[in-house]
Amino acid sequence: MKIMKMKRYIIPMMAVAAVIGLGSCSQDTEPRYQPAAEFQLNTPAFATQYYQLSPEGTLQLTCSQPDYGFSAPTEYTVGISLTGDFTDLPEDAEEGTIPAWLPLPTTFGSCIMEISEQEIAAAICELRGISNEADYTDLGYQPLYVRCTARIDRIDDSGSVSNVIKLDNVKGYFAASGPGGPEYIYVPGGGNGWSFVTMLAPDANYEFYTGYAYLKDEFKFTGAPEWSDQAGNWGAVDADGNQLQNGSQTNFKVPAATGNGLYYVSVNYPALTYRATHITKVGLVGGFNGWDAGASIAMTPNDDYTIWTAEANLSDEWKFCMNDGWDLNLGGSADELVQGAGNLPAAGNVTVTLNLSTIPYTCTLTPK
Repeated sequence: MKIMKMKRYIIPMMAVAAVIGLGSCSQDTEPRYQPAAEFQLNTPAFATQYYQLSPEGTLQLTCSQPDYGFSAPTEYTVGISLTGDFTDLPEDAEEGTIPAWLPLPTTFGSCIMEISEQEIAAAICELRGISNEADYTDLGYQPLYVRCTARIDRIDDSGSVSNVIKLDNVKGYFAASGPGGPEYIYVPGGGNGWSFVTMLAPDANYEFYTGYAYLKDEFKFTGAPEWSDQAGNWGAVDADGNQLQNGSQTNFKVPAATGNGLYYVSVNYPALTYRATHITKVGLVGGFNGWDAGASIAMTPNDDYTIWTAEANLSDEWKFCMNDGWDLNLGGSADELVQGAGNLPAAGNVTVTLNLSTIPYTCTLTPK
């Protein structure tokens, strides 16, 4: 009978040699790598309970360390499935089909893993084939299957997989894939009658959200057009501070030094902080005035500072600028104005109407 030998890898370490008398011998004390068998992902105490995911929550899982024959720095990746099928790799799924399972983006260097519930919710949405909030339906509490993989850096075949555990009742929510947060952040407050019409748009990583808002007296931030702690309902730790806290009943207050008005608002989602820049002037600048932002044509706002108008002879390319400067400016196209985008084309003698009430921001040009 032919015996197959297992391929073995030697991890370079310091060897120890001992010389005794006239003779010498060496003892191999180097630990030898051996591929690890399945390791144990522990079933948490809450596995049979009802568990509702939230944007800021974390879910803790623990596992045993794979036995490689020695102690080695190990990287752990958590994968989830809605069916318990972890047979095929996600990258092997046919184009246009939804994989049976997905790895979560954050990896861990410890057997104790604090897993982002936002990442879990985003993966659930992807496994359901949902990429935008309008298509999302709440299925209530559903089973979720979890598996862990482990590997040693720079050893290609060191991958080892755990057992699969089942969390019986997990309720998700709509979350975009990526390290960041919701599709938009909303700014209900005194300026819009505590409605959800004012939105901040995300960057490509859903980390920083920006936009214009009429702030009057008090306001809050939400991760959906509703009052839901699950989606994010952020009030203030301190009414005059800039730290967001989910579920807080304390509203933010408009800075007393600047008062009610139009603000350019930026939310740092990972840090849960915000900044607000008071807009004292919205102007038109372009070739017609030598691109001098300090001499921009002032626009006139409506009562809630969301619609601005001005008359101008836009004989050359032009843009919108804020506070007689270039830090904040809008360009691109009339039906989608974007911060820092390109110049708008010449339009002649027109009445310009800028609409900042909703995203995307737009403008209309009415010939005089």
